[in-house]
Amino acid sequence: WIAYASQSNGALKVAKRERETWTTEIIDVGSGLEPKTGLWTSTAINADGEPVIAYHDAVSGTLKVATRAQDGTWATDTVFEGSDWSGTNEAGEAIERKANVGEFARLVINGNTQYIAFYDKAQQTLNLLEGPSGALVHTVVDDSANVGAWPSVTLANDTVTIAYQNISTQDLMLATRNGGGSFSIDTLDDGEYAGAD
Repeated sequence: WIAYASQSNGALKVAKRERETWTTEIIDVGSGLEPKTGLWTSTAINADGEPVIAYHDAVSGTLKVATRAQDGTWATDTVFEGSDWSGTNEAGEAIERKANVGEFARLVINGNTQYIAFYDKAQQTLNLLEGPSGALVHTVVDDSANVGAWPSVTLANDTVTIAYQNISTQDLMLATRNGGGSFSIDTLDDGEYAGAD
């Protein structure tokens, strides 16, 4: 399975290979006069052996998830909408940032539990949704600066680890949570332009 954005029509598409044959289909056509969905796709296989795709819709500024049922049909859900942000810049001028979540989405599935790490562009934070499908719980993992680009999620026993970039300082960061506690944050590399991609 390969999930991707189609630039020609602004839709989320998937390509599926069975034996030597590839087929493609449109999963989400997006919204508005100029749709632009299916960005930052991340695909994992659930406990039923079916693909689940986390992705960003640029028009609505939301994080969405598409899930394939065993009968071959797809369901798409908006799992996080975010909120607007208002404050001041370094010069003391009032600024606003419109809600925009889901860039750099990264999905991992363990049994019936989904973990989706993503960047909140309005709040400039690293975030995590976790739980069974339809009952995801939101956690702000790091709000120390403009952080959360390029997250990568690893699960080991009861430990959740997220590597990501601090956009403000261009540092490689690591957030670690053991069990149900809070995340501890460490800087792994504070070199110039570290942590991207």
